[in-house]
Amino acid sequence: MMFHWFCMKVRACEAGVITFAVRSLAREMLESRQAVSLLLELSKEQKLCKQLTKTQGCVLLLVTMTTSEVRQAAEDAQMVLENLAKNKDHNVILMAEANYFKPLVQRMHEGNLLKTMSKIDL
Repeated sequence: MMFHWFCMKVRACEAGVITFAVRSLAREMLESRQAVSLLLELSKEQKLCKQLTKTQGCVLLLVTMTTSEVRQAAEDAQMVLENLAKNKDHNVILMAEANYFKPLVQRMHEGNLLKTMSKIDL
């Protein structure tokens, strides 16, 4: 059953659902709430996180959503960003460039800051 669910997620991504969802983040609140919820579900699969961060504007729009007046949308956006931060240092850097420093601070507390910072283009 879980394999079937994963295959459905992969097929949806291949059909362009990530691009559509990212574009929807910038639209009216109901649509953006649904989009961030979908991205949260997709971000639970590490194999799909790379596709999420490759989508233009994804990280920046998710960072913007973290300040949403709709609490659930803001929390979902934070959870997506947390899932993306688990995947690669590059994602942590993208978040810092979008003024979302929580994952970078977490790396600092874990002692992984130098490794992450060495990858930032200053």
